Amino acid sequence: MSALVVTALIIFLQANIWPIVTLGLNGQLISTTLWGMILMMWQDHSQVVSVLAAGTLFFFPLSKMLALGWLLLFARTGRRAPGFRQLMVAMHYVQPWTMSEVFVLGALVAIVKAHVYFDVIPDSGIFAYAALTVLITVFSGIDLRRLWDLVPEPSA
Repeated sequence: MSALVVTALIIFLQANIWPIVTLGLNGQLISTTLWGMILMMWQDHSQVVSVLAAGTLFFFPLSKMLALGWLLLFARTGRRAPGFRQLMVAMHYVQPWTMSEVFVLGALVAIVKAHVYFDVIPDSGIFAYAALTVLITVFSGIDLRRLWDLVPEPSA
């Protein structure tokens, strides 16, 4: 499972660095990354949408992957990580807020609809998000409560 976390972090990095889509109109091309879209929404006075996008597409998935990696790093040695209980509870509450799959589906629908008005070229970032969606779906299928039983509580 640790390899899955490392793979997800690498793909997450790629998804956030690479452009998501390129739009063309009258010979001019413009492409953007996730953060480019978030900043554009912020500047267009859509701060609520911008903050929700940043949280659900960047901060919540990243915090979940880092927390899981931290817990598994210690679990491999048979110990509970510092902050084990708090991280397990936080991961339980963050789970519904990691919405990469909603983003990918919405982006694909927007790409299809935008073809009427623009030349639309999906870039590597959207494919990285699609791969990340598959990995997050795999994460969702893992019962993290087993860590409570697998890693013994330190004796006082």
